Amino acid sequence: MIATGFNRNHGYSIEGGINDEEYRVMYANDKTTTFGTLLLELTMECTRCHDHKYDPLTMEDYYSLSSFFNTSAEVGAPGERGRRKKTAAPFIEYFPIAGQSLSGSDKTSKTSDKPVLVMVMEEKKRDSHILLQGLFDQIGAKVKPRTPTILPSFDGYPANRLGLAQWLCADDNPLFARVTVNRLWQQLFGVGIVKSSDNLGLQGELPSHPALLDWLATEFRDNDWDLQHIIRMIVLSDTYRQSSKFRKDI
Repeated sequence: MIATGFNRNHGYSIEGGINDEEYRVMYANDKTTTFGTLLLELTMECTRCHDHKYDPLTMEDYYSLSSFFNTSAEVGAPGERGRRKKTAAPFIEYFPIAGQSLSGSDKTSKTSDKPVLVMVMEEKKRDSHILLQGLFDQIGAKVKPRTPTILPSFDGYPANRLGLAQWLCADDNPLFARVTVNRLWQQLFGVGIVKSSDNLGLQGELPSHPALLDWLATEFRDNDWDLQHIIRMIVLSDTYRQSSKFRKDI
């Protein structure tokens, strides 16, 4: 188990009487859609029920991507508070050694009596299928974990979330780097280099300065994905430090 709490940071229901499998699938869909929107800037949600109308994304692409998150050991209906089923807890308690950082750099012999909660996503082996019309009980063809075929190939990577992370940061896959620096630019300037920061698909905007976007993405990747490096570079640039005051003589 590793600290991948981002994947489990979504809403849960503890209502009695809900269908366990329906909500478990709903949680997997939430993880898949969030991954597509946040890290790829692609609108994956509609491909849960049908092939994308505008982008070259299919239902098979969606459920193959969802396979990475469909293996979470959590259940859909953990039960009402006080009567919960046994399930994969989203947190584990970690008791750090006093004076020791989570990286383990400062070693001492005394263990702290105050636990640190670390969010995790435990794995459970499970087959994945295309769900017809997106319905949890309408099982279609079986699929294996992979990324959308329109994007760089997933061949050669482990068929798990570690492989997905390696694919995301691969040298021949510039999408994640572009997505990240575009969002940073939006946060600092108000508008991204690609104005539609949640959609790099065919319905999205074209980049206003494509060469700048590519250069920043390359700089981000080549400096070990150091966010502080990119932020510092942008805020110290002449572009960022220009005055926003209106000048009547122009």
